[in-house]
Amino acid sequence: MRYEGWWYGGKSCWLNNFELRFNSYDGAIYPFVWFTYMSVKSTDQEWRAFFLRTLGMPRGVFKRRCQKIELRKGWDEMKASVMLELLEQKFARWK
Repeated sequence: MRYEGWWYGGKSCWLNNFELRFNSYDGAIYPFVWFTYMSVKSTDQEWRAFFLRTLGMPRGVFKRRCQKIELRKGWDEMKASVMLELLEQKFARWK
């Protein structure tokens, strides 16, 4: 039986941060909230470019790669405000 919940589709799939909803941060446009959030964790431009050129890769590849990045200075203090900004962009489309 295929699960039809928020992760795989169904009526609540728009809640998923992997849903294709373009958003922007620091002048770059990303296809998913999760991509944007993960790319902002580092100031390394190559790391950020990785998310823009590898759209078709499986989620697991991204998650493994994200465990190895060097976090930007002050990330712990800014991560909540970054996610809030991205979620505001995402849900502003549903008003």
